[in-house]
Amino acid sequence: MKYHITTRTGTSALALIAWLVLPQTAHCFYNSSNGRWLSRDPVGEKGGKNLYTFVGNQALTYADRDGREMILREHFFELARPPAIGEDAGANGLTFFQMFSPKAWVYQGVEGPCCSKIAFGGVAILYSWWVSGAVGLDGTPSKDHEMQHVACARATFGGYNSAASSFTGICYSKPKAECFTNLILGDMLAAFGASYDTSNMEIDCHGYGMFCDALPAQTMKEVTAWQRVIAALSKCAAIQ
Repeated sequence: MKYHITTRTGTSALALIAWLVLPQTAHCFYNSSNGRWLSRDPVGEKGGKNLYTFVGNQALTYADRDGREMILREHFFELARPPAIGEDAGANGLTFFQMFSPKAWVYQGVEGPCCSKIAFGGVAILYSWWVSGAVGLDGTPSKDHEMQHVACARATFGGYNSAASSFTGICYSKPKAECFTNLILGDMLAAFGASYDTSNMEIDCHGYGMFCDALPAQTMKEVTAWQRVIAALSKCAAIQ
């Protein structure tokens, strides 16, 4: 009698081998030899065009426990002289923070049909450049000034990531999970964005005398944004 392994059995055997040999999480297997996941990124293209990359190929800098966390990609440039053309012509530095491309979704937990959980991931991109040896109106080197903006971006990213992640891994009813998901992608994202804008205006006001007139209105905008977050939290918490 000839024995053969069916496709289904063979697939199961390969999965078992992968489970025993490869580092894995609850969502995908990771191959450390070439720095990639063996399965597609659970957050899809929200994590970048390469669906199999791991923490933006910067494993020494970032961590991603299950392939579904937010990643901040940073790019820094030092120029020999200010740009001669374009909207930034003559500037000594600029920091651009592409806030987030977050993705949050609801899935059913293994605990049972009444357990809905929230998954969260995505990517944020930070660009900063400065002119070598240039100084601002207050005498601060352009690089140091831009690093203040970079610090604001990092703090905003970290705060939002931490706040949103605090809702993950918990069993909710499906309506409550959906409510919190909408909060993460809506009012919470807007509030952290408003906080980031306020902090940047404060830096430019104190350093360059820019945006000082607009700062009070921006501060009120931030306060209003956080009030909406508090109201949304109360609404979601009341859902059974």
